[in-house]
Amino acid sequence: MTITRSVVEEQNRERKVLMEQLKHSRALEAQAVARWRDIAKRITHERAPWHFSESYPKNWELDPTEGPARVRIRLQRCHLNIDKRFLLPEYQDKLGIFIDQNKYYKILQKAFRDCDLLSECNLLINI
Repeated sequence: MTITRSVVEEQNRERKVLMEQLKHSRALEAQAVARWRDIAKRITHERAPWHFSESYPKNWELDPTEGPARVRIRLQRCHLNIDKRFLLPEYQDKLGIFIDQNKYYKILQKAFRDCDLLSECNLLINI
């Protein structure tokens, strides 16, 4: 009975260590992806060096943040995810060309996955 108990306790310790390592590596990966997304946003916004005006939103919507008395007074740019057939012909050109912003993130995620070591990617981010 004591041998079984000691084996189970050792297995539990090993399992805890493994779970902590997995949590830590996932947290580092999430941090790195968030940093890459931030970098991509910084270099592709409206006044950034790699701004593509054809992919930038041309329409406006209410910002979800609320001010005093639960009033939403801010506007933010957005893409209209509406099919052209639902708009009048004179307004169809306002949809513009929608280029998915996630393509930048996908490229960065692929680059992140290509790194051999997580520490290398963190060094690249901190530069």
